[in-house]
Amino acid sequence: MLERVQALRSAPAPWGACGGLDPPCARPRDGIYRSDREDRARNRRREQAMNRKSPRRQRTAEEIDEIYASAIDKIRCWIREKRSTLPPGSANRELLEELQDLPPEKVFGELLSRSYPNPERVGCPPYQVLMELGTRTRSLDDPWFEHIWHCHPCSTELRTLVRSYAPPDPS
Repeated sequence: MLERVQALRSAPAPWGACGGLDPPCARPRDGIYRSDREDRARNRRREQAMNRKSPRRQRTAEEIDEIYASAIDKIRCWIREKRSTLPPGSANRELLEELQDLPPEKVFGELLSRSYPNPERVGCPPYQVLMELGTRTRSLDDPWFEHIWHCHPCSTELRTLVRSYAPPDPS
């Protein structure tokens, strides 16, 4: 059976290499048509590779600054695009204008505080869990990370812990 499938794949298609029958969006980018089973197997292998515990290289302060600056640039670009679609004088446009004028170090915190306020700290993990996440003794797939992504007080506290427990930069 496998030989037959390979023979069919290697045989030239009667309608040309690109098919011509499918719209361009239906064609795979690499030109190879795969079955759902092959796609599922490839996705499963990719997922298994991502779940393997591999030693993570510590990022340098310069790399972290580059990542942060890139994220701030993307946020500012999104703010400009969104602001241009809103009518002048609207409350949302004024909010975006305020965000656009903030210094880079305050943009991220302000967005989090407005998007995910949790003043009562509902559902927040204990401080010990934040310490373990901040010192990276818990893995990144820990379920508490989902809460931290959607809770401004927890994310602020975690960022503070990560900064205070980060090893000194060798450079």
